[in-house]
Amino acid sequence: MMKQMKEGLGISLISLIVTIIVLLILAGVTLATLTSKNGILNKVETASFSNEVAIYKEELNLTIHSEEIDKLGERNEKINVEDANEIKSKYIPSFNKEKYSEKLVIKNDKLVYIGKNNEEEYRRAKENDLLPDDELIDDEILEEYQPFITEWTVGDKDTIVLPLSTYGHNIYNFQVDYGDGTVVKVKSATDENATHVYEIAGTYTVTIKGQCPGFQFSGYNKEESNKKITKIIQWGNVLKNEGKPNNGIGIDFKNCINLKGPLPEPTKNSLSKCKNVSFENCKSLDGNIPNNLFQNCVDTNFSNTFNGCISLTGEIPGELFSDCIDAGSFDGCFANCTWITSIPEDLFKNCTNATTFKDCFRGCTSITKLPDNLFKNCTNVNSFMNCFYGCTSITKIPNNLFENCTKVNNFRGTFGNIQNLESIGNNIFKSEQTVDFYQIFEGCYNLKNIPEDLFKNCPNTRSFNCAFNRCTSLTEIPEGLFDNCKNVEDFYNTFQGCANITGNAPNLWERTNVKNSAGCFRGCNKLSNYNEIPTTWGGGKV
Repeated sequence: MMKQMKEGLGISLISLIVTIIVLLILAGVTLATLTSKNGILNKVETASFSNEVAIYKEELNLTIHSEEIDKLGERNEKINVEDANEIKSKYIPSFNKEKYSEKLVIKNDKLVYIGKNNEEEYRRAKENDLLPDDELIDDEILEEYQPFITEWTVGDKDTIVLPLSTYGHNIYNFQVDYGDGTVVKVKSATDENATHVYEIAGTYTVTIKGQCPGFQFSGYNKEESNKKITKIIQWGNVLKNEGKPNNGIGIDFKNCINLKGPLPEPTKNSLSKCKNVSFENCKSLDGNIPNNLFQNCVDTNFSNTFNGCISLTGEIPGELFSDCIDAGSFDGCFANCTWITSIPEDLFKNCTNATTFKDCFRGCTSITKLPDNLFKNCTNVNSFMNCFYGCTSITKIPNNLFENCTKVNNFRGTFGNIQNLESIGNNIFKSEQTVDFYQIFEGCYNLKNIPEDLFKNCPNTRSFNCAFNRCTSLTEIPEGLFDNCKNVEDFYNTFQGCANITGNAPNLWERTNVKNSAGCFRGCNKLSNYNEIPTTWGGGKV
């Protein structure tokens, strides 16, 4: 009997346990049905979220088109970031709800989800076409742009700062891989993610994908980042400027003294429409310049682009500026490129809107020859000041070099200190402007002759101050050299130190409109009429 009772209790206990397990399973299934991604509760919450979003979107749309928006700016223009908070609190009361007030914001004319702690809420935001602000760059954006890849060399615990420009209206929206496992997004020029610390010393490849309209090392020395970038591996097309007003700087690697070459070949639109491109003082930049580096840079300022690049060698590529139709300034473009050996004739062929070549080739001591038609199409230039100053290896100036540059008013020092210059071509100057020839040939020690028609086509010249100062190899002054220049006011030191000039000097001292004549013929003791020249002009007549 006892045995039967025990057996009955055992069966009941097993039944009870089985029942409990079954109930637990059923409860779990029920709970899962309620709380899973596709569960009833989630569906209810998703529907609620979607309804809230729909209400917000409708209110936002009404706000944009309301009369009230006129108080913030032009009707129907997109709401900017500065106005977002005011609009959110004043014109869209729904945003004051505690549930979403800190998770949804207005950027431009769109709702943007900025929360990330709630996974389900994050999913719902994406399902409702709200671009999460905490995501990395959209895949579509990454696909649109080819990456810009650079190399940086750093020490332990060393910091680099990407030189993003805060000037103008540049819009940054890119993903950066720092090469040490760190991949982050950058949404503005001041984004903290543009600064990175490397734990271990080494050379790292930095890859930028997305929209990055410029680097600006100029005047920029945060963490001495300009000394740490060592190579440009690939341009990609992330640096292209979209042509918006006042975009500011494009590509500026000024003072990146450890940046080595050669520069990579560009891909299509690599530097499209950049406002400024500079490698100024990149002393280590070696190799050749890619022929099509500046393709599509139609309105670029090339001031000081390669100034101080003392390691660049060889010939400048002939089609370097072929697309640069609207480029205005070439001031200092190749200044002090001491290993550049030659200039192609068609270099500026299409630069019809260039206005200034000040210091363009100054100090290029290895250039030996100037092409005949170098500036043939540059009809809008007003200044060649110091353009070839100190190009000590040039021996001859070709005929008609500036013949079509009739708007020039400044030839100051253009050929100054070219110590090996021996001859000057015919008809190289032609201008109807008020021209200044200050120091035009000063210090050309080996110059032996002056063409009589040198200044014939510059009737409005005002100054020959130090024009031939210290040209010690000159043997004569052409009688009619200044005959067509009736309005000259300044002959200060024009031929000072030209001790080997013989024959007669032109009687410039008889002119009545000259205001500064001191030292004009000082030291020209071999002139036949030296004693007829007043001492005020540097002659021997007392």
